[in-house]
Amino acid sequence: MSLTVFGSVGRDDITTPAGSVEGVVGGSAVYFSLAASLFTKVRLAANVGNDFPEEAWDVLRQRGTDFS
Repeated sequence: MSLTVFGSVGRDDITTPAGSVEGVVGGSAVYFSLAASLFTKVRLAANVGNDFPEEAWDVLRQRGTDFS
């Protein structure tokens, strides 16, 4: 069994009193996919721009997410 996730994918810049990070992979589809991958195989469907860096997908690849 697998779960197909639809939602947003983007890159976030996060600033807190403890510091800041730029270019973190984010968006509702990313966060939900990561959580769901703890329990089942995940397929991700989202619109992503051509300039989205290939290495940004690594965090999802490591969890076995299918976005082919």
